[in-house]
Amino acid sequence: MPQRFPIAAIAASPARAAGGPLVPGVVFDAIRMRLVEIGQALTDLPEETGAPNSAQGTSSGGEGLAASPEMRSQLRELSLFPYHLELGRRSDRLPVQLDARLTLLKGSAAQMKRTIMGLVLAATVTLTLSACGSDSGSGGGSGADTIKIGLNYELSGAVATYGQASVDGIKMAVDEINAAGGVQGKQIELVIYDNKSEPAEATTLATKLMTQDNVLAVIGPATSGSFKATIPVANSNKVPVVSGSATADDVTVDANGVQEFAFRTCFNDSFQGTAMANYAAKTLDAKSAVIVKDNSSDYAKGLAEAFKSTFEDNGGQIVGEEAYVAGDTDFNAVLTRVKGLNFDVIYLPGYYQEAGLIIKAARELGIDAPVLGADGFDSPDLLNLAGEAALNDVFFTNHYSSLDQDPKVVQFIEDFKAKYGEEPNAFHALGYDTAKFVADAIERAEELTGQAVRDALASTVDFPAVTGTLSIDENHNPVKDIVVIGLKDGVQATSERI
Repeated sequence: MPQRFPIAAIAASPARAAGGPLVPGVVFDAIRMRLVEIGQALTDLPEETGAPNSAQGTSSGGEGLAASPEMRSQLRELSLFPYHLELGRRSDRLPVQLDARLTLLKGSAAQMKRTIMGLVLAATVTLTLSACGSDSGSGGGSGADTIKIGLNYELSGAVATYGQASVDGIKMAVDEINAAGGVQGKQIELVIYDNKSEPAEATTLATKLMTQDNVLAVIGPATSGSFKATIPVANSNKVPVVSGSATADDVTVDANGVQEFAFRTCFNDSFQGTAMANYAAKTLDAKSAVIVKDNSSDYAKGLAEAFKSTFEDNGGQIVGEEAYVAGDTDFNAVLTRVKGLNFDVIYLPGYYQEAGLIIKAARELGIDAPVLGADGFDSPDLLNLAGEAALNDVFFTNHYSSLDQDPKVVQFIEDFKAKYGEEPNAFHALGYDTAKFVADAIERAEELTGQAVRDALASTVDFPAVTGTLSIDENHNPVKDIVVIGLKDGVQATSERI
């Protein structure tokens, strides 16, 4: 049996498409008002007598209705409302049906007005029936046998390795969950999209996942900028969004307070920067440091600020600060200035693409001081870019280390290697943990709605994650440990949980 879909409602976000409630309450009201406006505008048009307009046509001897281009546009919009579309939003029959509707422009004014008002009534009834059973704006992604969870990740573009690794971890977790019986007696169905490492695309896909795919929750994006771009969509649609790696301080809390439907399973930048500053001062006995940061990244700037503040509080001195922007490939000028300074360590907050090139160039210039970084270093491409020889005395904060002997970590590594044939990195582990975290909340939720899942996420205590047991605080951030990893010839050689 075909299901009814008002096309204009679908086109106007956040209406819903195949398989779920079509129109949340707030959107229903707006579209209903539009129907009233169209009906009023069309029926209030003046009637004309005399010769018909040959372009539109009237019946002979009768009154004609003034059919202006604006009127034709409104009729076209109106006529699209009550069409029946099959699942998948098939529209191959639309041209024929639309042509039939446009015959409204033939006939007496009285006949046309009656037909127009009939269309308005039909569209309103369609809209009302569509809204019935809607969750009034509270996301819900449960079908007969499945619960839909959206994945909005960077599967191509600048930081694709983060997204690809996260999704692999999520898929493994969901396979395990489904094999064990699913959640609330239902299997989890993943709806996966590639945001191309672009915040604007991430926003578009968040809207699609929530308003068309009707997911119960969204995991991702991986990076702070893209994740933050999706939060207004989540709050508007009452669908939780959860990131395993968006570390910017203002992800879950901004100037207006806590973001109601945003959560993360990773620690924030301030925590990373503070932890590494303490490690530099207390473990490496560093008294002076140079900061080289990505000035185009909120992530890097947040890390740098936290490191600087804590390092100075520990009695250390920042002897220089240099900057670059994402996409730079020539760092000789920056590093030449750095080489002329006296310092014990370099703090290099940023992503692996530039960090790998900077570390390589620094070593080639004879700068052999320890290089410190954050979780943005954790990519196989860091080794590819810098080379083995350059990656000694390199330390970075992270969420997880494969050297950890915790039984949960050991089991995760064994299972991951059996499934994918490679050693998991932190993004694999964070993706895995985040999927399990969301599933745990769905299992505990009082009902299968976005609001209920949000409440369950917020009340999480002592969740046994691979990256460390976590509880969610009042700001929707996890309370958990951090790991400092040391590299030798590009390979993890030391791991210290602090």
